[in-house]
Amino acid sequence: GCDKRWVRKPFKAGKLQGELIEFGAGAEAYTIAYFKRDGVEWGVVYTAFEMSNKKLYRDWYIKSLQTFSLFDPENSDTIAAARKDPNTLKGEEKRAALKASIAGNPGWYSIDSEHYVVLTNSSEKAFVQQVIKQLETMRAKVYEKYFPPRNNEESLSPVRILDTETEYFQYGGPGSSAGYFNPGSGELVLYTKSSDVSKSTALDNCRSVMFHEGFHQYIHFAVGDVSPHSWFNEGHGDFFAGAKVSGASIKFEEFPWRVEALKYYLQDRSHSLIPVRTLIRMPQSEYYTNAGFKYAEGWALVYYLRNVTRDKKEGEILDIYFNYLADNISAFRAKKKEGKDGKPGTGGESVPGIPGLHLVDFEDEKKVEEILSQAVDKAFEGI
Repeated sequence: GCDKRWVRKPFKAGKLQGELIEFGAGAEAYTIAYFKRDGVEWGVVYTAFEMSNKKLYRDWYIKSLQTFSLFDPENSDTIAAARKDPNTLKGEEKRAALKASIAGNPGWYSIDSEHYVVLTNSSEKAFVQQVIKQLETMRAKVYEKYFPPRNNEESLSPVRILDTETEYFQYGGPGSSAGYFNPGSGELVLYTKSSDVSKSTALDNCRSVMFHEGFHQYIHFAVGDVSPHSWFNEGHGDFFAGAKVSGASIKFEEFPWRVEALKYYLQDRSHSLIPVRTLIRMPQSEYYTNAGFKYAEGWALVYYLRNVTRDKKEGEILDIYFNYLADNISAFRAKKKEGKDGKPGTGGESVPGIPGLHLVDFEDEKKVEEILSQAVDKAFEGI
């Protein structure tokens, strides 16, 4: 069903010789690059829905087709590693499988550190190298100090850093989010470029979100899937997001996102501060309604207890609370749910307005509620 507008001529993509084929069929126009090497044929096909639109898209198609290239096959060890599921592996075998998963992908590279494998296509390579060192510093001097590991295995955590915000959303990043931790895959996902902020602001945001979500990732691997009250969980994430790391030195500053939120809500006068005795017992389902205000209050409480108070009893609240939960981690067994294609999902129901967040259903909800209530009682006794 091709019409008379048929073009077939030599075409070159880098050093690769081929043919360019263009024709119309019905209401569609086709632009095809055809290549053959070593007995193997490749065809890259673009279509426009109407012949009249062909002129609008053709130049883009040609430029894209000119970037087509072939890569030498990976060695047999890499191919074998790429076929393994990293979630079932440990140590260097897991590292090899993670790195093999991007082998041969144009523009992608990996960076190794003691506890992390970074998979990235970011053009900000110097930043990525710097920030993963800072995440290692946060882990050694902050996460492990505040929350000592509860297992003897050395965890290896994947961190995927996309170059642009668009690629991040294409990969599956929740709408309006700046990064997320996926407990199903154990992967921390971020990006380095945003269309609506400056380069320096985008990189600062990436670093802050890495420190926040890196805390959730650390707890997942080093302690387990414990599920604290949201003021504690998200409050700590935002507290760590305000960290400034310089070499081996770490300074915790106020996190601007939450400070500005508090100012906005309080100046609006339509909100009044939630009493601490209410905030610390607030269930997740209630915490995530009007979440911006509660996130800010949760951050402020953790910031006060970690960085401001000099009272000995107040200074022990967070450790007493978390240790009690960790000692009773067996209560936090989540109901198993299937994701797409029958694979394990991230668990829980998504929360409207809170990208990437799921409320988890536990096997014994009553037991979890009892443990959470007892943890608050013990931590805040006499306060």
